[in-house]
Amino acid sequence: MKRMCTNPRNKSQGCMQWLPETDFKKITSTRRTNLCLQCIEINNTNATTDSKISQSVRKANERSVKRGGIERLKTCDAIKEWDNKCNLCNLIISIHCAPNQPIRAVIDRIDTTIRSYHQNFQWLCNRCNNRKHQTSFHSLFSPVCEIAISAGHGRSMQHRGVLFSHG
Repeated sequence: MKRMCTNPRNKSQGCMQWLPETDFKKITSTRRTNLCLQCIEINNTNATTDSKISQSVRKANERSVKRGGIERLKTCDAIKEWDNKCNLCNLIISIHCAPNQPIRAVIDRIDTTIRSYHQNFQWLCNRCNNRKHQTSFHSLFSPVCEIAISAGHGRSMQHRGVLFSHG
């Protein structure tokens, strides 16, 4: 079976060729991407850091709207805060890698009781973002100074009011 390589949201993306399904990346057992593997590679190579941050901001704002958040995170704020380091573990992070990679950069809400990311976000690695709700996760860090922060996902930190650094 063949399918056309095109992005339904942005008609300028894709080679517009009819290709076999094996040329498209598998999303689930029954779904495949709209762009062929070669076009995905070209798009990822050509994407700048700012455009990748813009994509992350758009996705964060979509999540915010689903939660009922009103204010939107601005791309310029996310770019300003971008420093290639995870806010929790201080490891180098990247937005130019696959979404399932541990060093993948993600936008996270600092205070999860606030529905919006506007003035309430931080850059984390995928690993910290996925593990931060685990109670044992915070034992990996040692206290460096007193400040009030949330553990994320609506849970309090084990050592409330202490900023942690990887030790």
